[in-house]
Amino acid sequence: MIDAGVYPAFSNLHKDGPVHPTNLSSIQERLEQPRRSLSPSRFTDADFLEFQVKDHEAQSHVIILKNILPLILGSSNVPEASEILFTNIKSVPADNFTQLKPDIYDGVDPSNLDANIRNILSRYIEPSKNSSCPCLPNAYIEVKGKNQSPQIGQYQALHDGLIGERAMLKIIQYANNDESPNNAAHTIAAIYHAGDALLTLYTMHAIQRNEHGEQERIGYRQTQLTGFKMDSRQDQWIAGATTLRNAREWAREQHENAVTKAHDAIDPMLDFGNG
Repeated sequence: MIDAGVYPAFSNLHKDGPVHPTNLSSIQERLEQPRRSLSPSRFTDADFLEFQVKDHEAQSHVIILKNILPLILGSSNVPEASEILFTNIKSVPADNFTQLKPDIYDGVDPSNLDANIRNILSRYIEPSKNSSCPCLPNAYIEVKGKNQSPQIGQYQALHDGLIGERAMLKIIQYANNDESPNNAAHTIAAIYHAGDALLTLYTMHAIQRNEHGEQERIGYRQTQLTGFKMDSRQDQWIAGATTLRNAREWAREQHENAVTKAHDAIDPMLDFGNG
């Protein structure tokens, strides 16, 4: 994994940088913005107690997805899909990564991305050939039950972030006609571990590798953004839910901006030729 230039958070800090994305401060500021729907006057003591009980009683992955996660996520109009096997995505250099199947991912409605761009970048931005599945996936949520290892979730978040940031890098490269990474992050990966009620958020940014030899010259660094013990206090639950909801909206802003720029960069002769 590290040999392939994929660096988990806090690892190999003196090799291939920068360690943190150039837009880290703006991401953190965006995630902390308060949400009216999650003010203490709207999320009451009774609501918090309900969450604590449900989280304590959750025994299975299915129950967490059905009963716990909706409380945290609230309503959203971001295109999302659940438990889709990423059969169309090109494999990554690190051979210990298995095929991706995130619990939830957010992306772009395929009808909102030009067909030529989808065809050119398909193996990087289309998780499935199923036309109903969102493409350009750059926000992921994984859940783990009481008896599941946190390390599995961390591994999944690393894989999620890698696939998401590579997708974003490809469409940004298309728009800019430039293969150099800009050292900014555009992807969110979150893990929720039920029982302990731990929510952890990560981001990922592409980097230029210093010594890559025959390996990929582009590498990826993961950064842990923040974490919350959501059953400890009501204000911690509000802070965690606020951060995760804001993170999904931030990721949507990133892929919408990338799509707009990619559409602006389309060669008009391509559209003429397909008319």
